[in-house]
Amino acid sequence: MSYKLSEYAEMHYFYGVAQGDGVKAARLYREQLQRRGGPQPPRYPDHRVFINTHNTLIAGRIPSQRCNREAIPRADPDRTEVVLEAVHRNPSTSTRAMARALDIKRTSIQAILNDEGYHAFHSRRVQALQLTDYQLRIDFCQTMLRKEQDNPGFFNKVLWSDESRFQRSGIFNIHNNYITWAIENPHAVRASTFQDRFKR
Repeated sequence: MSYKLSEYAEMHYFYGVAQGDGVKAARLYREQLQRRGGPQPPRYPDHRVFINTHNTLIAGRIPSQRCNREAIPRADPDRTEVVLEAVHRNPSTSTRAMARALDIKRTSIQAILNDEGYHAFHSRRVQALQLTDYQLRIDFCQTMLRKEQDNPGFFNKVLWSDESRFQRSGIFNIHNNYITWAIENPHAVRASTFQDRFKR
């Protein structure tokens, strides 16, 4: 939990009054707030907050303060429209590419997309099909259905692997997979490999 700078200053004051005793400082601070009356915090800071505040100030830093989200200026409508138009033109673009093309900070683009409900969905990599593959797949499915009818529980005896890879060569890194910006998951797929190898 973070506090206003004025609250941190008061905590540091009581830490000094308590001569560096965090537990005593927390008690004195709580008693002072209760004597003052008015709205009380949902939870009083414990002794560690006083110690951490002191150590942060000694290190030459300022404690992080509470952020009023309503006070944060949101992106102007024109900029929002430009970003959304770029996403509609090319849903698989990256925020870095948009930042370069539109001359808008990447963090601003991410904030706009987040505010508008957009998420980056990874596309699913699938094997590219050739014209002859469709009938072969239908035949395979019909064969499997017959096997299940002839031998109930047949599929329980099949060893399935989710590590099958369909690629001509090279290594595929799933983390570098293409993304699609959308409000709902479009279940995008990308045909990227073929069953046949290149002929040499």
